[in-house]
Amino acid sequence: MPPLPAREAAPPGIIGTFFFALLLLTLILEIWRVFSWLRRTGRVNQPAVVAASILLGGLVNAFFEDWLLAVGYYMSVIFWVLALSLRDWMACPVWPDAQQASESQAVVVQRSFAART
Repeated sequence: MPPLPAREAAPPGIIGTFFFALLLLTLILEIWRVFSWLRRTGRVNQPAVVAASILLGGLVNAFFEDWLLAVGYYMSVIFWVLALSLRDWMACPVWPDAQQASESQAVVVQRSFAART
């Protein structure tokens, strides 16, 4: 009996590619929404700004690397957890601004234990 011909693995189909492109397009639109909000308000102390910056850098890096779809790779896990939770980060309240120290406020500095005699 002749050996069976070797079958090559099927490449991703049109349907899978369409849905992946739709996922990336949605992610890019969410990142755009965060950065347009940042440009409009100028408040950088929103947690979504940090997450969107990491995601944008990850997408730029993933253009040259192959970790975006590597199952089990730590960067892929971090990226997709941030990507799928970006909407939740956008709903977080803005962190309070850092308080400006004035001359009337006394600055308390504790001495180190090594300096004590």
